[in-house]
Amino acid sequence: MNYNDEEFQELNFQNDRNIQINENIFEEPFTACECVLCTKSNLGENGKSIVDELRKIDNELIGKVTDNAIYSIMARYYQDTIRGPSQRHSPELEMPYLMAQDFKNHFMFHDMNPKRMLKEDITFLNDAQEFLKKNGIVTENTTNGAKKINMGYMKQWNILSKTKLDLIRYYTTHYSESDESKQSATKPQEFSNF
Repeated sequence: MNYNDEEFQELNFQNDRNIQINENIFEEPFTACECVLCTKSNLGENGKSIVDELRKIDNELIGKVTDNAIYSIMARYYQDTIRGPSQRHSPELEMPYLMAQDFKNHFMFHDMNPKRMLKEDITFLNDAQEFLKKNGIVTENTTNGAKKINMGYMKQWNILSKTKLDLIRYYTTHYSESDESKQSATKPQEFSNF
């Protein structure tokens, strides 16, 4: 095996050098594109913009269905309640046709939701724990069959578990209470017996 092949060049740290870290290092090359949701979201008759209505859908569904399902619902909502009626009443008005990918791009990169970011962090930590569970927390000696716990992996498991628990507590404290208050506001009033 020749370690001078291109596939092994990545492993040669002698060619690496330190660089100065700043925010520009993480920026992707700029490509000019126009987000219709950012630039053309006018206020409706109710005083809310299209993005406000979509944000409401996003907040209500995060953590209950997949993100792709949310973007599909947004696309259908836009087609049925915004674009369709506008085209019927004002055919000369050019309303853009938006697909789920357009909503995904907007809500992933332009209008980020902290609730989604927190949910993704919790999911990532859970996946990392599953990886540790499947790939080495418990090892077996191939000669005598004795099993033992890999303490290095166990330490990582505990760190992930504590961090995940902290994030879950934060999520339930900040987002579950607001969801409950929204639900209780829409319930009918109860009266005590006279």
